Amino acid sequence: MVRRLFIAVVALVGLAGCSVQRPWGQDGRRAHELPDQTLTDESHYSRYSQSADRNRPDRVVRIRFDILRVDLPMDAVRHSKKIWNHIDELRPDSRLVATLARNGIRVGAAPESVWPALQTIFDSARARPSEYHQVVQGGIPFSIELGAMPEQETIFCYDRSGRLAGKPIPAGEKLLHLDYLLHPELDGCTDVSLVFEVRRDLGTMVWENRNGVIRQVPAYDHFRFEDLSVLLTLRPGEFLVIGPGDEADNDYLVGSRFFSAKRSGVPFESVICITPRPFAVETDQHLTSQTVMP
Repeated sequence: MVRRLFIAVVALVGLAGCSVQRPWGQDGRRAHELPDQTLTDESHYSRYSQSADRNRPDRVVRIRFDILRVDLPMDAVRHSKKIWNHIDELRPDSRLVATLARNGIRVGAAPESVWPALQTIFDSARARPSEYHQVVQGGIPFSIELGAMPEQETIFCYDRSGRLAGKPIPAGEKLLHLDYLLHPELDGCTDVSLVFEVRRDLGTMVWENRNGVIRQVPAYDHFRFEDLSVLLTLRPGEFLVIGPGDEADNDYLVGSRFFSAKRSGVPFESVICITPRPFAVETDQHLTSQTVMP
């Protein structure tokens, strides 16, 4: 009896020292998944890592978004359709992809290795590219301007249940409102959220508390198409692509209103490419340097 008890104790001690890797975490999530949280959780932005060497400066993470807008003339051939041969459109939820398609919108992700193929398409279509960079920190969202809406328009939208409804929206600016969350612990993956919005300037100022700083900012009315909000995760070296879908031929749908326009009487459609590039800023009392994260 004593011999059996001794063997059982030895076996338990051996198991306690083993490292058993499981595909699921303690709370039922996969090991690589994160707990539910908002995209503006600033704890993921403030301190990227602290070295065991306390004499080294902290690294504070910021993100630079490279934003490329490509305007393609609408000739007999819709050149924008060709780019989707190189884009992964299955990254978002399949039901959302179907809803976006009904509204004349396509979205997906791609690695940087497809740029030569896309450049060939843009060149053959005599496209007009424009690029700018947006540096952000502290989880503050920002907007990408798509064009002005000079007067009130009625824009139709299919919701996620398939119901079509039109809504008169006052004159304003057509925007893609972008939110994001960086995951340094996942090798720099970035969650990106996009919402279609029309913003109307009310011509007044209001007080706003942003990250503890109180200041006056312009007052706006915001008209958002929440059913078309997009959320997907980009791996390091990937970029997001969003543009008109097949149903964008319908002038009354969201896809046409946001991605189609005229310049000097010539119709064109726009494709937006968004690339997040995290970088770490090392700070101490005497030195500040920047390091691009891999």
